[in-house]
Amino acid sequence: KIKYPDSVIVFITPLNRENEDKNDCGISLEEYRKAIKSVAEKNGFPVIEGDRLGLKGKTDYLMSDGTHPTPIAHKMLGDRIA
Repeated sequence: KIKYPDSVIVFITPLNRENEDKNDCGISLEEYRKAIKSVAEKNGFPVIEGDRLGLKGKTDYLMSDGTHPTPIAHKMLGDRIA
């Protein structure tokens, strides 16, 4: 905020991915989404819900790891968020 005082800080919850099972700590992706949203809202930051950005079921928009967006998906996400 000091360098870019007019900037808007937003939180984006995790995007959809092929495997949303609980991790080795027993925490699901949905639990992470809820925690991020809770912290952001308690501190007055807007939240963009990543799981509602249109990647669900679009495995061709994910890298081979099934988690990270492809360059085309990054462009699509940028267009939707901007």
